[in-house]
Amino acid sequence: MREVTKINSRWLFCEGDLKVNRPFTKGPVYSQSKTERKLQGPAAYNYYDNPEGWGAGTKELTNVGWQWVDLPHDYIITKTPVKTASESTGFFEYTNGWYRKHFKLEESDKDKRITILFEGISTHATVY
Repeated sequence: MREVTKINSRWLFCEGDLKVNRPFTKGPVYSQSKTERKLQGPAAYNYYDNPEGWGAGTKELTNVGWQWVDLPHDYIITKTPVKTASESTGFFEYTNGWYRKHFKLEESDKDKRITILFEGISTHATVY
């Protein structure tokens, strides 16, 4: 039977480019040079981004600079139009926007087909 569950509340949002610290050892750099699939930062397979930020002192990402939002969320509309920006974008200067959410599937979901539908993505999106 089909079931729809909304996960629109309590997403973390950050505007702009994310700072990714350089690794201190050669391991991550070496493995990245061998394959494009092993990336550092938000695209990395084992990327650490605990939403509560505990124990993040030696990890890559904390919640500093992130804000809690509910979807749908439009961060561009909160900006002030700029005369030097393009008319086609409403005179807004566009920057990267990052959204992240942690969720866990229940044991009862094992062996089920799960689809996540993102509605209303404005321009371009990469989902990790």
